[in-house]
Amino acid sequence: MTTVRDPDDTSGRLDVKLLSHRHARHGGVLIHRLGTYHNWRSRMLRAPRSYILLWFSTDKEDRYAEKLVII
Repeated sequence: MTTVRDPDDTSGRLDVKLLSHRHARHGGVLIHRLGTYHNWRSRMLRAPRSYILLWFSTDKEDRYAEKLVII
């Protein structure tokens, strides 16, 4: 498992604390785990400008994201 930690540097409950990923034991599935500094309910994501955006670089060049995930 690989884990990257992010400092507590943004106001609000959705400030990311850590992001980790690992491969599942079977099926070639890649599992991502996202942790935040504060607890929050899923309805918080219904508010304007409340979302989590993940950018993935898939070509070994990190200047641009080839894949985006919006939660």
